Amino acid sequence: MAQDALPTEFDVIVLGTGLPESIVASACARSGLSVLHLDSNDYYGSTWASFHLKSIGEWADEQMKDSNGTDGNPTADFSHHLLPGERLELVHPARRKVIKNVQHSWHVENAPQPPAAEVTEEKTTATVGEPNDSVEQSSTAAVESPTVPQETQSAPTDAKDPQTTTVPSAETAVPRWTRDRVEKDWRRFNLDLAPKVLRARGPMVQILCQSEVSRYAEFKCVDRFLCSGDHGNLHQVPCSRAEIFQTDAIGVMDKRRLMKFLTFAL
Repeated sequence: MAQDALPTEFDVIVLGTGLPESIVASACARSGLSVLHLDSNDYYGSTWASFHLKSIGEWADEQMKDSNGTDGNPTADFSHHLLPGERLELVHPARRKVIKNVQHSWHVENAPQPPAAEVTEEKTTATVGEPNDSVEQSSTAAVESPTVPQETQSAPTDAKDPQTTTVPSAETAVPRWTRDRVEKDWRRFNLDLAPKVLRARGPMVQILCQSEVSRYAEFKCVDRFLCSGDHGNLHQVPCSRAEIFQTDAIGVMDKRRLMKFLTFAL
């Protein structure tokens, strides 16, 4: 019933749901025109879309499949959908394909390495077939000898010095990032096909407000800026008054100059 009530004629037909197409469609609708907004993809945003960690892999696989020429049959018969006096005009995806040469790969290990606790357990249970005396000696040598100094073994235990009896374990080590660990937190990642930053006082903001597409868009302030150092480590770039006076990367004179620049820019 609802499908039969849809209009059959439109003033404007917009293909794609990216930012430029959405601005055009919203501006036309604001001017009183009837707009049909279509997208051949199963997601919104076209080349401006954002994906989480699972969907970005599916999108990359689909793009690589299309680049190999397996994107379906473009010569399918749609004549039964046409009304008298209508004709079909096919728009091949290759004509408007913007993103090309898509590759999807991981640069972290697929599985974590076995912890050191399991290796120690194998050493202590490897002498099960021997007599009881040899089992106790081998297990003691495997566990205590590498960690406790010789002087500590003969000296009495002092309750005031807990460092002499503390044995470091593998559990205190910082866990490494692995593919399994990243995939478990797939909701925490949001990847843009076309990363963009809009200036707060730029002309794009005025266009978004005038076309009223800002009602359907979601904006997020930039949390922080990071720069890579010589050894691959990341440093946060101070962008506020509090961050400037808290950082140790620049001197007092440079902090004052940076504060004057931010005051002038903002």
